[in-house]
Amino acid sequence: MPPIFSYPKQTSEWEGVLLAAEELLPDLQAEKAELTETLTRVRFLKERQDSLFVERQETTRELRQALLDGQDLVAKVRDAARYKIGRRDERLAGLGITPLRERSTKGKEAPSAEPAKP
Repeated sequence: MPPIFSYPKQTSEWEGVLLAAEELLPDLQAEKAELTETLTRVRFLKERQDSLFVERQETTRELRQALLDGQDLVAKVRDAARYKIGRRDERLAGLGITPLRERSTKGKEAPSAEPAKP
């Protein structure tokens, strides 16, 4: 029989075995005590697992909020830098901002004065 890893199925099976063993096998006190201890430990670990899951979700929410706060602060710093050192200053590149540059006329040809021949 393959092992059962479902918490509710496993614990209900163990409780049934404990009840049946109480009536049928009263001389197995050590084994029943060990099984009872293991059942208690499994319940504790399941509760801990559930609380950690909730804690993980809360931590994830806090992390996302902190990331949003950080993005807002970076935008404020970049805006302040544009204002203080100017939109054309090349030092803006160090902050991840493309400085405003002159447009190049390279690649554009001047229009010719001659009309195009058909």
